[in-house]
Amino acid sequence: MNWQRFNKVSSFSGETSGIVKKNFIITAALLSSLFLAAIVSLLYIADNLNNKAEARSSLLLQKALTNRQEKIRANLMDNADWGEAYNNLHKQVNVKWAWDSQNLGESLYTNYQYEGVFVLSPAGETRYSVIEGNLVSQPFEKWLNRNITKELFNDLSQSQGKAVSRLMMTNGQLTLLAAARITSGDDESITPVAEDASVLIFADVLTPVKLEKMGNEYGIHNAHTFGRMEPHLKADYREAQLILPIDNGDVLIEWRSDDPGRALMNRELPLIIILMLSTIAFTWLMRRGALIKAQINDENVFLLEQSRQALTASERRFRDVIEATTDWIWEADSEARLTWLSDRFSGVTGHHSDDWLGRNMLDFIHSDKILFHHWLLNPQTSSNYTLKKARYFSAQGHQRYCNVVAKHAIMDDGSMGFRGTVTDVTLEVEAQERAEYLSRHDELTGLPNRVRMKEFLEDELRSLPDPDHPLAMISLDLDKFKPVNDLFGHNAGDALLNEVASRLRSCTRKIDLVARQGGDEFILILPDIYVRKDIGKVRISGEILLG
Repeated sequence: MNWQRFNKVSSFSGETSGIVKKNFIITAALLSSLFLAAIVSLLYIADNLNNKAEARSSLLLQKALTNRQEKIRANLMDNADWGEAYNNLHKQVNVKWAWDSQNLGESLYTNYQYEGVFVLSPAGETRYSVIEGNLVSQPFEKWLNRNITKELFNDLSQSQGKAVSRLMMTNGQLTLLAAARITSGDDESITPVAEDASVLIFADVLTPVKLEKMGNEYGIHNAHTFGRMEPHLKADYREAQLILPIDNGDVLIEWRSDDPGRALMNRELPLIIILMLSTIAFTWLMRRGALIKAQINDENVFLLEQSRQALTASERRFRDVIEATTDWIWEADSEARLTWLSDRFSGVTGHHSDDWLGRNMLDFIHSDKILFHHWLLNPQTSSNYTLKKARYFSAQGHQRYCNVVAKHAIMDDGSMGFRGTVTDVTLEVEAQERAEYLSRHDELTGLPNRVRMKEFLEDELRSLPDPDHPLAMISLDLDKFKPVNDLFGHNAGDALLNEVASRLRSCTRKIDLVARQGGDEFILILPDIYVRKDIGKVRISGEILLG
């Protein structure tokens, strides 16, 4: 039983702590989700910023290359669409004019960093070449290490001799080629020849230095082709890339990204981490404090539930005891009006509780009301009062007996009142009266026995009989009673004795006493016998009755 009660009570313990733990787990999960979402969002924003910055840098780099191609084509047209160049480079190659006079010589390298300047005949033969500012006789295809003369001529045919440009890889370096036909331009003094025009070619090799310088002009740092960065120059930074289509393939250009995402991460991520750690510490402190309070509350709930179950068990035991006895409980206000009756009231008395609620407790008691009434209406009397063997009547009108116990009490609303118990003692009183009756009367005939006869005789003698009030005693002995028992049995003998007792009572006065002495002997005590003939009347009457 105790283990069952402990198990029931223990189910309440830890309930608040469990709720607190569950709530904090949910809170921790939500906070973790929020911080995770914040970090993921920060990473997304940083990556988006990087992508936008790299896209912008890619556009700028493409614009830089486009501008460089436009510039080399413009410079090329300034030299190709020139009458003197037509006379000195197409009609004939005048090295003195071209090199010595620096019309098409070292200045193109020193001023524009054009690593190659070539003049090709209409048949594609190299007629004049300047390599890195030096007059060198070297075929264009050999210097380029590729044969694209035919392709350039086709492009010029499509552009009607105007400058065309190509981006290509030469000896592992990105190279910008521009080609245009040499014409007399607007010089009307020049007489054109009938043959096809020669071709002037400028070659701009985008060395790492030139490529980096070009990028710096547009805010793009460390621009280089893939694999061209020196190992010792490698740095721990984000590299952006651009796949640039060139002649017969693609080239990958890399540069140092502005990496605005990293700047954002370096600035915001520590703040988020600090905030997250602070939140974790604060949440842990709150959880610790809440768990301590929850454990205290659980202990209080445990003790309260234990007390409640103990009280419930006590009430159950009390109710079981009350229901197993003849007691019922009552409550009354300060004027002794009944306000509450226990369930046993109806079972013991037969009355309905509702019929008595509001009635005075004194109406229920039919004996010794004065002392009980005085106690009820006198607050200065003792706190407890007991009334023994008080008479009351059941719902069937039968007289019954009870013991009433009452005490002053404070009601739930704070007013004074009474509480008490009533124990039905009817069986006890009746048993006591029966025992007292049997102690003074014969059990078989119901006549007074020797004890009662002695008490009656002592009372009569105490009044000192005199000649005016004499006292007579008659002793009767039944003849032939034993043969009746022997012949007809004890039942017949008992019936005979009862009949004799009944006839003796009927032939005597109310003030007389008929007692059974024992066996078949009877004693008659007759007070106030004035004349002797009165005795004879009794005897004669007896003889008639027995005749």
